Amino acid sequence: MAATFRLGVANFTRGTSPTMLVTSHIIPEILRMITYVLIARVIGGDAAQQYAIPGVIVLATTRMTISETSGLPVDDVWNKTLGSNVTGALSPATQYLIRSLPLAAVAILDSAIVLIILGPMTTTDWATLTGAWLCSLIAVPTGLTLGLAISVASLRTELHNLVHNATVSILTVCSGAIISVAHVPVFHAIGEFLPLTHAIRGLRLALAGHSAPHAQLTETLLEARNGLILLALAYLLYTVETARARRKGQTFFSS
Repeated sequence: MAATFRLGVANFTRGTSPTMLVTSHIIPEILRMITYVLIARVIGGDAAQQYAIPGVIVLATTRMTISETSGLPVDDVWNKTLGSNVTGALSPATQYLIRSLPLAAVAILDSAIVLIILGPMTTTDWATLTGAWLCSLIAVPTGLTLGLAISVASLRTELHNLVHNATVSILTVCSGAIISVAHVPVFHAIGEFLPLTHAIRGLRLALAGHSAPHAQLTETLLEARNGLILLALAYLLYTVETARARRKGQTFFSS
């Protein structure tokens, strides 16, 4: 496990220098979140802006927890290490989950920066703001589980970019991060079982000043439920895919 973690850190630091992290990731992500808030303000005024800010604080985690996590098998394909990793002591899903920890750290940083920039527009009570944000960080591990589940698409196909872009797009809409989907039953139902949805709701409750800790706890538990379901799904998909490859004597990516 320690060696796998070191591998995850090495892969991340080798491919992303501090300068590149700031210029090609953090700044674009901040601008993307601000754009979402501005769009909400244009559409619905100040009320829509207040609604969107908690959403983008949590949504800022998705680039690392979903998109980048889902690409971890691609690194193995490029480095020609996927086959040897599959025969390792740890299951592929466990390996990728451990290797995603550096990505989780950056996801927290992304969310923190957006919080610092946009959070004061919702409340000037930094104690409430910080406490609510810390509770919303449950979206980081649940996001990792979704990234892990869709990473299976990187094993035998070349659809990685399509899969993770489509997933994040669906999540952006169905989680109600920017606009409410309560009036669209299908989107609302999908969002109920995706990461972010309940973390965002809990953050909104806290920032709105609702004195209902049991409601926030409920949202946290529902977010955790979704993460556990997705984690189980990821392990199932990797187990099935690995067994299929061994049964047919095929390597991944049909190579």
